[in-house]
Amino acid sequence: MSVAPYGLHVTLGGVRGLIHRSELAWGREPSPGKVAAVGDELDVVVLSADRQKRRLSLSLRQTTPDPLAAIEVGSVVSATITRIVDYGVFARLDDAGVVGLAHLSELSDLPGVRPDQVVTVGEAVQVRVLGVDHAKRRVGLSIRQAVWP
Repeated sequence: MSVAPYGLHVTLGGVRGLIHRSELAWGREPSPGKVAAVGDELDVVVLSADRQKRRLSLSLRQTTPDPLAAIEVGSVVSATITRIVDYGVFARLDDAGVVGLAHLSELSDLPGVRPDQVVTVGEAVQVRVLGVDHAKRRVGLSIRQAVWP
């Protein structure tokens, strides 16, 4: 196996294959060198095969279930605040490990409140899942609706 900025080159049964960085993990694309090292054995899924060039397109992420599939819209779950921005906060759902966005309008019923006045990075909170966009891989959250449904 060799590591490149765009993915991992592996050999599978004498045939060269590429695990593109977009196929390394379900979340944000990690650095290929952080996922595996030279000499590691990996379980992969074959996405496509080019018989003429004797090359495979492979996936590491598809060997595990998509964490978005387990998230139920309307459920109230535990989360940890990971980042605060002007338009809201990002929180990692504790059970799924997925990060979602609670828009500014979903933080508090009080008008004119800044996100950093409501929560802090690292704080444990309850959130209601408002929606899951599988195509864009986004999760909409509400702190306000988890506290005051």
